[in-house]
Amino acid sequence: MEGYKIPGLPKIIPVVKHILKKPKIGSIKYSRWTPQEITTLLAAYKEHGKNWNLISQQYLPDRPPSTIRRKYIHLEKIKARPTSEYNTWTSKDDETLRMATNEYGVGKWSEIRKKFFSDRSSAQVQERWKVLSKTKFGKWSSEEDKKLQELAKQYKEDYRVISEILKRPVHSVYVRYRRLQTPKWTIEELDKLRDLLKEYGKNWERIEQMMPERNGWEIKKAADTLVCVNPFVNRRMWSKTEKGLIKEGVTMYGNNWVKVSQVVGTRSHKQCQRYWQIEQGKEKIRKTDSDHILS
Repeated sequence: MEGYKIPGLPKIIPVVKHILKKPKIGSIKYSRWTPQEITTLLAAYKEHGKNWNLISQQYLPDRPPSTIRRKYIHLEKIKARPTSEYNTWTSKDDETLRMATNEYGVGKWSEIRKKFFSDRSSAQVQERWKVLSKTKFGKWSSEEDKKLQELAKQYKEDYRVISEILKRPVHSVYVRYRRLQTPKWTIEELDKLRDLLKEYGKNWERIEQMMPERNGWEIKKAADTLVCVNPFVNRRMWSKTEKGLIKEGVTMYGNNWVKVSQVVGTRSHKQCQRYWQIEQGKEKIRKTDSDHILS
C-alpha cells in the first residue's frame, strides 16, 4: 500500500487516490423538459436566484447551466401569456399594471415591479404588458389623428384614458395632439422669432412674453427644427473644421444628435443628423464601387 510515515508515529498513513471522472459528452441532457424538472427549476430559483451553476450541480445535474438559464427565461415569458398554465395574473393585477404603466411610463418595468409586483420578475411584467396593451409605435394614420382629436374633446384631454383607447404610449399621444393643435407658422412669425433669438438668445421666458400667441413648447420646437429661424447656426456648406468636429461628436456620443451639435457648435441637431446620414450613404456607395473594381 502506498503511503507516508509521519516522524514519531509507527504507522504508515495510507494515501487514498480519488479519481475524478469527467462526464461523458453523451450524458448531458438535451431532451424535452419534464414537468418534474420544471417544478425543480422553479423551486431552486426561488431558493438560490440566478446561481445557475449551483442549480445545475445540486438540482439538475443532467442539465448544463446555460440550458437552465435559457429555460428559466422562456418560462418567465410564457407565464405572462393569457393561455399559459402558469398564468396567475388576475383582472385586478392587470388593472394595477395599466395604472402603473400610465404613471411610470412604458419600459420602466424594474420600477413597476419593485413598487407593485415584488413577487414577479421584470420580464413577467414586461411580457404581461405586451399582451394587455399591444402598444402601437411608428407613424400615425389620418384615421388615428381624427380619432385622437375626437377623444381629446370627449375626455377633456385626459391623455391617460386616450392612451388606453388608442393603444399608444401616453407621451406619444400628448406630443401628437399638441402637434395637431399647433397652427402653422406664418412668415411674419418666423421673422419675428429670428429677431427675438438674435436679441435674447435662448431666454425662452422672455421670447414667450414677446410672442403671447405662441407657447414655450412651440417656440422651442421651431427654434430647434427650423434652420431658417435660428440665427446661430451655419446654413452654408460644411467646412473642414465642422466635418472634423462632427466625427469627434459621433465618436463621443453616437446618435445623440443634441450632444453632437453641441460639439460642432455651429449646426443644429437636425443639421448634424441629416449631414451624417447623407455621408454614411455616400460611404456605402464608395465601398460598393470599390468592391466591384477589385472583383
